[in-house]
Amino acid sequence: MSARRDTLNHRLIARPTYDELVEAGIVKGQRGVAPRNIEASERLQKSLHRDSLGQQLASRPAYDELVAAGIAKGQRGVAAGQEQLQRRLLSDDLDHSLARRPSVDELRNSGIMKDNVSGKLAAQADQLKKRQLSDQLKNQLNRRASLDLLLEMGYYRDQ
Repeated sequence: MSARRDTLNHRLIARPTYDELVEAGIVKGQRGVAPRNIEASERLQKSLHRDSLGQQLASRPAYDELVAAGIAKGQRGVAAGQEQLQRRLLSDDLDHSLARRPSVDELRNSGIMKDNVSGKLAAQADQLKKRQLSDQLKNQLNRRASLDLLLEMGYYRDQ
């Protein structure tokens, strides 16, 4: 008999609380409210929601008003077909343009694209090369002989 009592006590201790049952959707409503009242409350909520939805549908503007306001385009069904056709034309044009574009090898051969370097890095590399050449030229110009020295050495004649 005590084994049964221990098992029962263990099961009573391990059972979920009322709030856990509500969260799990096993029990509906609040503590102390009769199930009949809970069902009536749910039916009332559904009825209110249905009435609200019906009122919103009844008060929505007509399709012609939407066209006049610029929200909908053209006649029903026709606008969707036109947009779909326009999308197909744009898609075909894009496919044609992509087919005509030059290959990577052609871009490399014409000097537009550098080998395995992104466009941004290639532009920075070109700027760096230009600065290096400019610095080299300035350095060489600063080291050249002056006009007086060239005259003195006879490399340059004053006319």
